Amino acid sequence: MSEPLFILGAGFNADAKAEVGRVYGESINIGVFEIPCGYPLVRDLWRLCFALERPPDGASIESRFAEALDARNLEPMLRLADALMEADYRLGPRLLPTGCRPDNSYAAFFARFSSSSFLTFNYDSLVEIFLSHHGRWHPEDGFGVRVRTEFRPLRKPSAPGTKSTSFVLHLHGSLCLHL
Repeated sequence: MSEPLFILGAGFNADAKAEVGRVYGESINIGVFEIPCGYPLVRDLWRLCFALERPPDGASIESRFAEALDARNLEPMLRLADALMEADYRLGPRLLPTGCRPDNSYAAFFARFSSSSFLTFNYDSLVEIFLSHHGRWHPEDGFGVRVRTEFRPLRKPSAPGTKSTSFVLHLHGSLCLHL
């Protein structure tokens, strides 16, 4: 029997911060500091990227990003990329089976569907963090398109000839990858 292909909608990781925080009761403290982030939802982007408390009448977040890019204003995209990388860095590893809360819903999901592939509408790298940890996805195989990778001392390179058994395609694109 073949494994299902999952389509992960925006908000798939909306509970990641709460999953990590449960290990500390009601607090979201990790060690001596509080996680200043969670994976942002669309409603968060107005404040995060454009310093607005609510959307202007008739405006969409997509049109506001397009306007900023047309004006060569990269600041909103940089703010979004920073928030996603921060969430991937702070939350992703803590949700892994080696993290502070190995019995979380994300770990159970990726363990249950061990050969599945994923189409995602999310810009973050949480899916790749889990699949890479389990040796099911390798950056050298790309993000649905060919990529050139660089190995850093914190990540052990895949053995030559190793291929991914799960694949990930970001339907909107991916802003970053932190493994």
